[in-house]
Amino acid sequence: MHKYLILFLLILGCFSENKKEAENFAFKIPKYFLKLQDLNIRIEIDQVEYTLSVNPDGTASGLIEDLFPGEKNIKILYFSGTLLLAEGSKKILLKPGKENNLDFQYVDLNFEDSDKDNFSNLLELRNTTDPNDKTSFPTGQASMDIIRPVVEKLL
Repeated sequence: MHKYLILFLLILGCFSENKKEAENFAFKIPKYFLKLQDLNIRIEIDQVEYTLSVNPDGTASGLIEDLFPGEKNIKILYFSGTLLLAEGSKKILLKPGKENNLDFQYVDLNFEDSDKDNFSNLLELRNTTDPNDKTSFPTGQASMDIIRPVVEKLL
């Protein structure tokens, strides 16, 4: 009797519409992150965090197993070491057996400003100023208050 029940459950699982899959993720890393040391990229799917590989060709990729296909709210986080640079989230349709592109644009991201001096951590690192010191900021650079509205109008 137990053998038949196990066999039935196995067959039922093979025909299930909600079958879990391994999903491939790949995307081109935005150029403003490329020259940073210790860049690491993480994504959150269904409140589980995964670290992606940062590849020498300027892409990030990863294989995440045991996901149900369908629309997911995906959060992406960019770090330099442990310093958060930017994060964003949006809904992406995961397609089984396909490479899923995590194409987050500039306007999809919120750039972190740890010291609240209106210069993002990314901008401070690229200009070798301390993102944790409000008195240390890039000179001759526009702050985020000026840059973001201009970029958003262009897009």
